[in-house]
Amino acid sequence: MKCEKCGTEMNYFQRGSNCGHECPNCGWGLVTTYINPINEDSMQYELNINPCVKPSVNGIKTLSHAMGIGFVAAKEMLEKGGLVKTGRAKDIVFLVRELRKADVVFTITPEFPYE
Repeated sequence: MKCEKCGTEMNYFQRGSNCGHECPNCGWGLVTTYINPINEDSMQYELNINPCVKPSVNGIKTLSHAMGIGFVAAKEMLEKGGLVKTGRAKDIVFLVRELRKADVVFTITPEFPYE
């Protein structure tokens, strides 16, 4: 997209709930609302942890913190595996990110398109 004021190629940006184009030469730009697709996703996702014979301390701490449960309950969840949480993408994305950081093996159905 070319700048209406000076003809320079504009740069696209996204900051929080805003997005638009900005001219690197003269500063002219246009802005509109950005709605993150995760906020409009109404699909129900199921997060299942794969059973782990010897869960790591980091995995136990992470699951305990992310789910708001005690260490013993988190350890049992990791050992048994199974369904941990069902919800919309925006409701489980924090848990997904934390479990990935802790190298906890899990699956999400249907396929989860968010990081």
